Amino acid sequence: MSNMAKPIGVQKKKSGYRWIVLAVIFLVYTVCMADRTNIGVVLPFLKKEFTLSNFESGAIASFFFLGYAITQIPAGFWLGKKGSRGIVSLAVLGFSAVTFLIGTISNVASLKWLRLALGVTEGPAPVSMTSTINQWFPAKEKATATGVYIASTQLAPIIVPIIATWIAIAYGWRSVFYWFAIPGIILAAVWYFLVRTKPEESPHVSQEELEYIRQSEADDTKGTVDQKSFGWLDKLIRYKQVERISNIKGVFKSWNIIGNTLVYFLMNCVVYGMLTWVPSYLVNAKGYSFMQMGFVF
Repeated sequence: MSNMAKPIGVQKKKSGYRWIVLAVIFLVYTVCMADRTNIGVVLPFLKKEFTLSNFESGAIASFFFLGYAITQIPAGFWLGKKGSRGIVSLAVLGFSAVTFLIGTISNVASLKWLRLALGVTEGPAPVSMTSTINQWFPAKEKATATGVYIASTQLAPIIVPIIATWIAIAYGWRSVFYWFAIPGIILAAVWYFLVRTKPEESPHVSQEELEYIRQSEADDTKGTVDQKSFGWLDKLIRYKQVERISNIKGVFKSWNIIGNTLVYFLMNCVVYGMLTWVPSYLVNAKGYSFMQMGFVF
């Protein structure tokens, strides 16, 4: 018989498509970090060609963060209304196009404006990554998924100096931006076709996986979860149960969010300061060759 009924009790296999989504998140944000940090490696080449002062070099680096900062909060509101699928694709395509254009500059002024544009177009990316993880992963897997996402921010600074230095020496510093633009253009299409704002919208997610994601999320909201005490450490970090934030006003009044923001601010002061200035310091102050700088950095 061709139309035999399925045996009772046999369930469809639960898909694991959320992990493919996480892999795309990892790749997209690695490229995002690469496009923002390559300027540190190229800066010694720029200082030679355009005779930049330290003040101008600092402005080139800072203009990115100005654009990046002003788009973070608007991006969050926009994502809440429109979803992440189209916004991420446009953002990745946008910062890849700007990266390419940086390789065409003829003066310092145009470089500053393009760095500002790079920050504006990259701004929606980190908000979108965390929003996508929040939608695609159950509560008990969100920490793991976030850890994988954050790991991408550390991978780029490892590989960018070596790759960018090799390209700059072999083909000229402008080629660094031409080559770095290519992965983003590809990933903009990959994101649009493979990643939906919510798993409910994806044809690749089985009903079993969807129920697993949403049921785990529902279980997490039913009440407080017993937490193990950390003794004296609890007093130091003031670990305690807090109410869930239910409105926008609560975001700005939460000491947890304010504390995390302050720590992230201080961390970035160190991290991006090093990413921007250490290459120039190694070349100009310590006499490293460009290739030595790439490997050491």
